[in-house]
This record gives sequence, structure tokens and C-alpha cells, in this order.
Amino acid sequence: MAQRKHLDDILRSRIIGRLEYGRTQLEVSEELGNAQSVISKLWQRFQDDGN
Repeated sequence: MAQRKHLDDILRSRIIGRLEYGRTQLEVSEELGNAQSVISKLWQRFQDDGN
């Protein structure tokens, strides 16, 4: 079973920044080595809460 890792604030900022810049979730996932589902959940939370 895969271990869950928490994203640090710097990585979260990098992900959000790339998505805001216009990258797709799949592109960000491949560039940074995180699962697309992680990117998607983070992006949805950011859009809902603003952080």
C-alpha cells in the first residue's frame, strides 16, 4: 500500500501557481511527480476556500 505524504506549503504554492498560469492538472502532475487526483483535490479545495 502506498504511503500518504503531506504536501508542504511550497509545493502547494507551486501546484496552484502552475494551475493559475494555465497548465492542466495532468501536466502539473507529471511535472511535479504527484498523482493527478492529489492535484485535483488541492485545486478544488483552493477554489472553494481560496487557500
